[in-house]
Amino acid sequence: MTGAFERRLWEINSTQNAACAGDIAADVQPIINAQSGVFEGVDALVR
Repeated sequence: MTGAFERRLWEINSTQNAACAGDIAADVQPIINAQSGVFEGVDALVR
């Protein structure tokens, strides 16, 4: 395996383990047009 592939595999496994352990929290933030005040969508954040 190449170094890049091993790193990607480590990242995937670490993310899966953190999600299973409840160590990842997802937040959403509304996107509002500042001029019109119209809701345009959401921005998703993972912490």
